[in-house]
Amino acid sequence: MPKPTSPPHGRIADFAPLKGGLPAAYLQFLKDNEHVEKWENVIPLEEPIETKGVACPMPWDTISKLAHYAANLPGACKEVEWGNELAPFAGLRYAYTRLQQHAHLLSALENLLPTLAIAPTGIVEIGCFTGGLIHFLAREMPSIEVVGFDISPIALDVAAMLAERLTPDHRPRFLSADFALVRPEIIPEEAKKAFERPVILLTNVLHAIGQQLSFSPAVSQAHAEAGLISYWVNHGALVIVCERGDDPERSVQEWVDQGRWEGDSCRVEILSDFQCWTTRNMNPDSRLGEWFHSDASVAVFRNNDIWERRNDQEET
Repeated sequence: MPKPTSPPHGRIADFAPLKGGLPAAYLQFLKDNEHVEKWENVIPLEEPIETKGVACPMPWDTISKLAHYAANLPGACKEVEWGNELAPFAGLRYAYTRLQQHAHLLSALENLLPTLAIAPTGIVEIGCFTGGLIHFLAREMPSIEVVGFDISPIALDVAAMLAERLTPDHRPRFLSADFALVRPEIIPEEAKKAFERPVILLTNVLHAIGQQLSFSPAVSQAHAEAGLISYWVNHGALVIVCERGDDPERSVQEWVDQGRWEGDSCRVEILSDFQCWTTRNMNPDSRLGEWFHSDASVAVFRNNDIWERRNDQEET
């Protein structure tokens, strides 16, 4: 099927996966709190949100000198700098740029959770930026710890300010870090419960993480991406990946082939594959990025010894 070349237009509510269940509730949640009716109106805020955080200027002379010791450092610092600059103009508008992917992810999550042998202790979204999805999940799942990670502290400051209004009774916890470097033992004590048995969500961030880690000639991008997924599956997480790309099925197969899986019970399943509108290349001249049409998929990785319901656990 040929991909459209013009940006999306028309009523957002006409997108089919938004017609029922969690996806429809998510769209209503966004419209109630940042009303946008048509795709062409998904534009940056005219006035930036005033944040409490302070974005410290990057010491680029020092960063350039250290690049030979940590090749991914300049790229990570640029991500932080741009994230800090863009987040106040994004607010909940950012969630609309990921809405079609989030709809498929929520539909998969809604169907998956009732089938699990054991309930997750936390929902962890990687690259949550200013939020939207993370706030909605906190509202819908008040009995589960909800944690959002992002590399930009100002983006998380915006997300935290939104949480005061959107989910006052069950606010997500926000942690600023490069998730590629996070290990269970360095998780702050107040967030450890979420990581006992988490569902980890990655939307459009896995390739970015892989690119940063692949600056080393010893590590390929697919190897870095697969290593991150398999590391958390080996630590008991259920990992749901929603990535865009020219061949999502091939990407999933590469992660399977190059992951460092422990035991014989690790499994992957592609829950949906689809085409969607999304944005890329967010920068100061294009604060929400440039629209493009892409193939995408939702895939779940897990250890079935932990998550699969056995016959003696089936409901009667």
